[in-house]
Amino acid sequence: MSKACGNYLSSQLIKIEALENGFAEGIALDAYGNVSEGSGENIFLVKNGKDEDINVIETTIPREFLMIANEVFMTETAAEITPVCYINHQKVDSGKPGKITRLVQEKFYDVVRNGNDPYGWLTFV
Repeated sequence: MSKACGNYLSSQLIKIEALENGFAEGIALDAYGNVSEGSGENIFLVKNGKDEDINVIETTIPREFLMIANEVFMTETAAEITPVCYINHQKVDSGKPGKITRLVQEKFYDVVRNGNDPYGWLTFV
């Protein structure tokens, strides 16, 4: 009967529900049942991707698309680039990180670990 509020409250509830149901992470849906985000991550789906000719489209994603995606990965500061290999105990494609996910990881790590920052966004200390 109390009021609870906070910027990350819904994120915590998503994570708690996921853990209680045996999952490492949860995927939130919006009020219409479309994919929204992870408990603290952005979510990306790959369908018919092509190496470095990556076309990123921000769009509404019905939850059913999670089951037909070739790859799914999440991004977040601490999680970095995290492949999603299973959703609701079902394999995403082969059940292994796909080539686009691995490519994005390689490019990310090349910047943050090797200092190859073509945009000059980072200052290494």
